[in-house]
Amino acid sequence: MEDSIGVQVTGMSRIVILGGGFGGLYTALELCQRSWKTKPEITLVDRQSQFVFLPLLYELISGEMEEWEIAPSLQSLFKETPVKVRQAEVREIRVGDRCVALDDGSELAYDYLVVGLGGETAFYDVPGAAEFALPFRDLADARQLQTRLASWTAVENSAGTLTLAIAGAGPSGVELACKLADTLGDLADIH
Repeated sequence: MEDSIGVQVTGMSRIVILGGGFGGLYTALELCQRSWKTKPEITLVDRQSQFVFLPLLYELISGEMEEWEIAPSLQSLFKETPVKVRQAEVREIRVGDRCVALDDGSELAYDYLVVGLGGETAFYDVPGAAEFALPFRDLADARQLQTRLASWTAVENSAGTLTLAIAGAGPSGVELACKLADTLGDLADIH
C-alpha cells in the first residue's frame, strides 16, 4: 500500500515521532486521521509532558489564561487516539539499527522516524545576553518572567522607570511587549 506522500507502507509499521511541539503534534494527529490497511504503532517522545502553545504564552504572564489552557498535557491531547506518549529525552538515534535510545535506558525501534525536536534560544554570541537576558520559549521562561514582574511591580517604581528591551519583533515579541506595557504601565519604558 502506498500512502498519499508516496511512502510504501506494508504490514504493521512502527512510527516514532521525536518532539511534541507543533511539528510532532500535528504529524501524529494527521497520521491518526489516515486510512490505513493496517494501523501503524505511533509513539511520540518529548522531554516535556506538555505541549506549549507558544503564540499564547504571553497571556500566562498577565494571568489572562491559565497554564492548562496554554500548555495541555500531551497525554490528554492524545487520550482518544492510538498514539503512545513517552516522556523522555533522546540520547542517540541509530539510523543503521532503526532505533532511538532514550535517557531512561530504553530503546524504541522504528520503521519510520520523524524528527521535530525544535530549537533553542539563540544569543548569537552577544556579550552578556546568555547571562542577563530572559528567553521566552517555554513555561519555565514564562514563570521566571512572572516572578521578575512581581518583584518589579512590588517595588512600585522606587528606583525610577524600568527600561526593558525585547529582542525579536515577531508575533511573540510584539505580543509580549504589548502585554508588558499593559501590565507595567508607567513603571516601564519598553523598547
